[in-house]
Amino acid sequence: MNFELPLVEEKIKPHQVTALHLIIGFTLCGIGGVCFLLGAYLQFWSKTIFHSAAIPGGFYLLAGLFILGVAFYRNRWLQQPAVNFKFRILELALVLAPALYVANLKWWMPAGVLGVIVLAVCFGIYWERQKNVTLTVEVAKEGIKLPVIARKRNIHWQDVEKVLLRYGTLTIDCVDNSLYQWNISANNVNKEQFELFCLEQIEEGKTKRDKNDW
Repeated sequence: MNFELPLVEEKIKPHQVTALHLIIGFTLCGIGGVCFLLGAYLQFWSKTIFHSAAIPGGFYLLAGLFILGVAFYRNRWLQQPAVNFKFRILELALVLAPALYVANLKWWMPAGVLGVIVLAVCFGIYWERQKNVTLTVEVAKEGIKLPVIARKRNIHWQDVEKVLLRYGTLTIDCVDNSLYQWNISANNVNKEQFELFCLEQIEEGKTKRDKNDW
């Protein structure tokens, strides 16, 4: 017997989306500031793509301020999936260009920092495209499988002390005193049958506990 409990909690939280935009905005402002302070213009990029003398640090400074301004003052508009995706592609291009430039110069420290940010943007694009996926807690004879946002994905029955489903809240109390709670959305799960099943699995799991764990 398997139970699948849908969660109220969203997989993609708005504040997480905004936080990454802010990180990119401050990063671009930092790139612009470094260009001003050190006189380091992106000559390689400008010559190979635009065939001009150089791209001043002001370009990146303005780009960073623009993204920060949108994140602060038009955040609700920015949260729209189509708009957010376009901004992610723009941010990826803006960060990738200087990352490749400093890597070409073998400046490994800034290249590593920008590389991490590039990977974060790529992961953000992948993760945010799954916004409509419903998070669930799966309860089966093999154990309890928590949603992907949980610190721990799988809980074995021998590690569970008690499971309750009350007033739209799922509570999992573990032997090691760790407690998991999730808000459950409307579903067709029979609460009495669910708790009886969990109780049977917990009693069976007690026989598998390590007797020398003291």
